[in-house]
Order: sequence, then C-alpha cells, then structure tokens
Amino acid sequence: MDIACLRRLVTDVIRRCLPILLIAGCASSAPSIASMIRTLPAPADGQPCRRAETPPRLPAPEEILDTDATLALIGAAPNGAGHVIFEVRYDTLGARVPVRVLESTIDGVDANALTPLVRPAAPDVAGEPGRGWGVLVRAVPDAIAVDRTETCLPVLLNRREIVNMLQARMRSTGSDFSGVRTAELDVHTDSTGAVIGLKLNETTGSTALDRIIAGLTGEMRFAPPLMNRRPIEVWSRIPIGIDFGPPDTLHLRPRR
Repeated sequence: MDIACLRRLVTDVIRRCLPILLIAGCASSAPSIASMIRTLPAPADGQPCRRAETPPRLPAPEEILDTDATLALIGAAPNGAGHVIFEVRYDTLGARVPVRVLESTIDGVDANALTPLVRPAAPDVAGEPGRGWGVLVRAVPDAIAVDRTETCLPVLLNRREIVNMLQARMRSTGSDFSGVRTAELDVHTDSTGAVIGLKLNETTGSTALDRIIAGLTGEMRFAPPLMNRRPIEVWSRIPIGIDFGPPDTLHLRPRR
C-alpha cells in the first residue's frame, strides 16, 4: 500500500469514527439517575434509618412537577452536566410546602426557582386524608426520578463515656442496682446532635436512677438526625436498657 492510499484510509477512518467518539464522550460526562444513587453524605455507623411508607404509591414526576420546565432549568447547566436533589412536600391539607434543596450543582437552581414548578395541590396518592407527606426528587438534564424520603434517628456517639459517668455518679450517691433496667427517653436534638430537651417517657422504676440518667443528658453527644441525608432538629424516642451485671460491667445498650 502506497503512502497516498494509507493517508486516504486514515482520513476516512477519522471522518467516520471521530463524531461517534465525541458523542460518546459528551454523553458519558452527563450524570444519569443511575449514577446518582447516593451522592449525599452517609449516616453515622449504627445510625438507624427508615424509608417513609407514605404515600403508599409514589407519584409520577409529572403528577407533582411541571416536568418540562424542570428539565429546561436543569438543562441550562454548562455542558449539560448539572443535577439537583430536592424534597417535594405537601402539608396535611394537601397544599405545597416550599422545596428544600439537598444538593445542586447548578448556579441559581435553588428553592426559590424550584418551588413554583411544584404542583400547588397534592395528587391523590397519599391514601390517608389529613396526613402530610413528601418525596425525594433527583433530576438530571434528561430525566427525573421520584423516590421515598429517608429519616435517620440520632445515635449516641459517646456511649462508653456515658457508661463511665453513670458508674461514677452511682458510686457517689451510694446507689445499688442489679439486673436490667429499661427506660424510654424522648430526646430533642438540634441539627448538630446537641440535646436541647428531654422527657422521660418510661421510667426505670427507680427515682434515683431516673434522676441520674436525666442529669447525664447534657453530656450525651448524638449523631444528628437526618432527613434525606441532611441534619434536622427533631424529637426522637430512644428506648434504652441498662444492664447491671457483676461489679464494673455495667452496659448501656439500645432496647430492641
């Protein structure tokens, strides 16, 4: 094969294949719904999480959003590579609640821009009149996905320290317990995990032990409660068990 023929062959291959390579390269740079499974921070180790059961049927995107306007807004991102994750919520009367944006890679795509795109009245999917509900929405330039919301309860981070302090305070008061005592605390935590309120919902059966536990709440450090991977302020009910085994083997544990 002479040089001229080889040059024509190479030129023909480039002319035919380069557009395909460029298109493939551009497509791979745009995020897809599948690639956005979990881009938000993960909960702490051992933090109990649950997905909402309401509404029983997830609405289609077009039932809660102006999908054309939403896709146009997301598609305005440079290179078509933007995405946004946000909550759509309706109150107990079925009225729209302002959007809470969890993550956005596009300048200007915020709650003010997204809230007007949400249908003002809830679709008929809640299944239980008078109960508010919400869903999680993930949107990329060419697709919108609706998913259930997720709530993660606060979890005690300094369990060992609290056990040591509980032992010390029991010794200082001369209190003596045996067996397993259970209690149920209603704990009010802020978005940092700090305890800002406490109610004893179920007593241990001992006024002295209840008083000691209540006095320790200011020392407790919790992983903050999460709503769709973002910290929130909330009241949580935390059942606990205190196992008074042999001396110096006291254990503080969640009650199942």
